[in-house]
Parts: sequence; C-alpha cells; structure tokens
Amino acid sequence: MRTMQQSVGFGSMELIEVAAHRAAPREIDKILELVLSAANAAAVAFYPVVPGAGLGTVIAAAGRADRSGIYTPEALAGLLRHSLLEQIECSSHALVIGFEPTPAAHFALCLLRDPGQSRFTRTEARALNRLYPWLAGWIDLWCRNQRQSSQAHALRSAMSASPFGIMLVGADCHLFEANRSAHALLADGDGLLQADRRVRAVLRADQLRLADTVGSVAEDGRPSGMMPPVLQIRRQGRHPLAVAAMPVERAGNDDDPSVILYIVDPELDVQPLLAGACQLYGFRPTETRLVHHLVAGRSLGEAATRMRVQHETARVYLKQVFSKTGVHRQANLVRLMLLSMMPVPGDVDRMATAPPNRVADFSERGASKN
Repeated sequence: MRTMQQSVGFGSMELIEVAAHRAAPREIDKILELVLSAANAAAVAFYPVVPGAGLGTVIAAAGRADRSGIYTPEALAGLLRHSLLEQIECSSHALVIGFEPTPAAHFALCLLRDPGQSRFTRTEARALNRLYPWLAGWIDLWCRNQRQSSQAHALRSAMSASPFGIMLVGADCHLFEANRSAHALLADGDGLLQADRRVRAVLRADQLRLADTVGSVAEDGRPSGMMPPVLQIRRQGRHPLAVAAMPVERAGNDDDPSVILYIVDPELDVQPLLAGACQLYGFRPTETRLVHHLVAGRSLGEAATRMRVQHETARVYLKQVFSKTGVHRQANLVRLMLLSMMPVPGDVDRMATAPPNRVADFSERGASKN
C-alpha cells in the first residue's frame, strides 16, 4: 500500500485546506469532495482495512460522472474497489493513502482516475502529500467521534432496557436525554409532562418542589453518604411517582446535563421482568406461576385458588422454590425476586413455560448440599 508522508507545494491547496478545517469530524462527505477536487480524480472512497483481508466495506464515497453520465458515486466506489483489488500495485490510475490512527484501526483513502483521464504522476502524488498531515489528524478525530457515538448509542440502549424512568436534565429541568420508560411517563402526561423541552410536574405545588430540588442538586450536588432527595409527584387516581435526583459528575459546563432523575412508578407491571429471574433460578412452569402470584401481593392461599390447585400442593411448590433460591420466608422470596428482576426481550409466556436452564442445576445442587 502506497502511503504519502512528505509535504510539498500544490496550486490551490491553501483554499482547500481552509475549507477542510471548517468541516466537522462527522462530515466525511465534505472531506471526500475536497480530496476529489484536489486530486482531479473520478472517484474517491474511504475504506477500513482489515489486516490480511484487504479493503472492507466502503464507509463513504464521492465521484464525478463521466461523459456518458452513467457513473454515480456509488458505482464509482464499486469500480474503484474493483480496480484497487485487481491492480493496486501496478495501476497508476489508482492512488492509495494509508492511515493508522490507532494500532487496531487501519483505513485507506483511495482515489481513481477512469481510463479517459491521464494517470497519476509522481509530481501529483507528491503534491497531494501536503494534505496528508491534516487528513491524518481529521481521520483521528473521525475515529474518536465514531467511538464516542458508538458508546453513546450503547449507553442509550442500556438506559432504555431499564424498566424505570431515567432522565438527564439541566438545572432548569431542560431535558437532554430520557430512556424509553421516561418517555412513556412523559407521554402519559399524568404527574409529569414535557413542555418547551423541559420536564414539568402537572400540579403546581409538585412543580415548585421539583424545580427547587433539581436546582439545588445541580448547584450543591449531594454530600457523600447522604441519601438523594426523593419527591412524590402526584397523579390522578393512581399512586404517586417517586422521583430521586442525583447530581451528574461533570467538568462544570452549564450547558451540560447536571442532574439525573430516577423515576419509579409503583404501579409498574413487574410480571414481564420476572421471567429472567425465574429462568435464572431454574423454576418450573408451576413454580414460576406461583412466584408471579406471590410477587403480585397475593397470599399462598389466593395463589393456590388462582392456580386451581390444593393449598398443600401450592405449599410443596413453595418449598421447591425455597430450595432453589436458598431463602426460607415468603417475604424474603419476594424481596429476592424484586432484586433479581431484569428486562428480558421475547415472549414472556413462552419463557415462563420453558424448561429450566443450566443455572437451575447448579442452584439445585447448591441447595441440596445445604
């Protein structure tokens, strides 16, 4: 792979460099258009390079149509890739610039002139070297931006998996980010709502307390060891929401989120969240149904009635559950199940009737030894 490393003069490169410096790290198409113009090429494409496997799938491409007008940037990118793979070392119609922003990240900026154009000359190749230092710095920024975007996407996915509402707000309750559960609570409009990109309580008294709490936490934070302030946000005909406010550790930029709001709906249907916990402990279908009834607040007798079994049969199921979980009281069982809840995608009914998984074997053996 040919790599440009030195800098020499080149006609209108100064104007290109000025325009390039104004491009944000994510504006890769703009960068490719600038390189295309500087090289007087038919196509330019940006590829990852897989060690031992060559060029990967094109990340972005730009190109100019030839006289027939049949070449789109996508078609030229395909032509470019084919030309490079076929004659990357011997064809002077192709020029490859290699970059390695990190030891694990390899990229190639590939330029192609079609057969109707003159071939790249050594003078032109050397002239393009003037862009190399800036391109290398820009690609480094692009990689960092991609990693940050990927990490942010992963964090949003993790937040959205939570059954509880999570919001990132500013000192004035400006909403920066919210997970799926929080958006559902805001859309419901009972207790909390969103207005002008701000989180507000429906009732005036609750709104005053919410605004005061968020402002105080944003300004003072929370002393170590102290419980975060928790508010009750009242709703019509339903239990109030519980809202806890936690400070965000940040560099001090006032435009950044400063407070995390954790919102718990006491009327949340926890049954779907129990499927993963029941599989974790290897409950059989009858044991799973019993646990669902107990977590819902029903007594053992009420659970037996709903399951249409004798009270003594339900007691046998309960003993089996105790053996698998290592607890000996119904209250402790409910607490353990609530602490073991996890969001598990899929058909909850099917999972509830599925056979126990391998974890059950270890749980049973461990319980039997005790």
